[in-house]
Amino acid sequence: MGVRSATVSGWIAQSVAIGLAGAMVVLACPAWNARGDALSACAPEEFTLFNGNEADLGRVDPSVSEVALTFRWPNKSGRTLRIKNIALGCKCASVTPSSKVIPPGSSVDLLMKIDVRNMDGHGGSAFVVEFAETDMGPEKFSAVLYKAMPARAEPPEIDFGAVGTVDATRQFAVVGVNSVRDGPIEIAGEAASTDKRVTCTFLHGKQTRFRSANAAADTVRYIATFEAKARGMVAPASLEGQIRIPIRSGRVESTIVVPFSGRYPDSIIACPSRVVVLAPASERSRTVSIDLSRGVGGGSSQGEIACRCTDARIRLRFVRAVEGSHDDSLGRVVAEIDLSGNSSFDATIEVFQRPAVRGVAIPVRVRVLK
Repeated sequence: MGVRSATVSGWIAQSVAIGLAGAMVVLACPAWNARGDALSACAPEEFTLFNGNEADLGRVDPSVSEVALTFRWPNKSGRTLRIKNIALGCKCASVTPSSKVIPPGSSVDLLMKIDVRNMDGHGGSAFVVEFAETDMGPEKFSAVLYKAMPARAEPPEIDFGAVGTVDATRQFAVVGVNSVRDGPIEIAGEAASTDKRVTCTFLHGKQTRFRSANAAADTVRYIATFEAKARGMVAPASLEGQIRIPIRSGRVESTIVVPFSGRYPDSIIACPSRVVVLAPASERSRTVSIDLSRGVGGGSSQGEIACRCTDARIRLRFVRAVEGSHDDSLGRVVAEIDLSGNSSFDATIEVFQRPAVRGVAIPVRVRVLK
């Protein structure tokens, strides 16, 4: 059995072993997997020989226009055989034998090329080799392959951005081009997320037909709209995963994969960018109130609001907003500033919501007027 390995157009060849017609065949073709990953274009001389009469090529990527493969058939009849005719199963294929005369004990290589663009739906192609010897029955060969569905997600990935304690939602669509020849694209099952904090819901589907001059080439653009929701967070965390949506067209099944990401917000608390305190030299203390409101992510009633200061001359306490106050209010920080030293200084107040260990920093400038 002849086995060749090659690297094509920057792809790294991967060897995949499968059983075909009772024989073990090793394929060395980039990014290939029977009924799985897309098959990249391979030059005829780089495609592995098949020992057997059947080849399962799996799913072919839409960008591949032609697939070439070679069947190696041994002459076990004990006599010389001559190829009289090769009958093709469809106009999309061609077959070229390495020789029309096959001595006993030798083999003939049958190079098959399939024009994927003109292939009649899914299923591949077949051909029959007829011999001049009338008592020798014909040999049938078949190559099974499936067109990958030209479907994608728009946008191709979801960025939830900063997710605070309020749920974040994003919408996206699965867009595919249905051909009359290949059949419609359908959503084949429920959307699933690799992270339980993210859910995905089907909203609606729509089909729009595009008429062309050639009736056989009519296509339908399919749009299915989904909504992804990331559950709000109460502690620093990050989101990273995938939403997987099964789709189907005829006998072909595939999966739309939509990566998503998100992060805990830098701060769910909004407050003044800085506080400036001006006090006369005769004043020994000053009390300042700093209002807090909901920032990125909307804030939360969960978790304790805490605060601290870099300078011991400022004592802090948090006063939670009373019921009935405006919706954005979280409360206020009351800062008691010790001015007995009769000197100016700078400090930083940090406000955070537990269990977070970091929060938002408020620069404070205390200036004693002399």
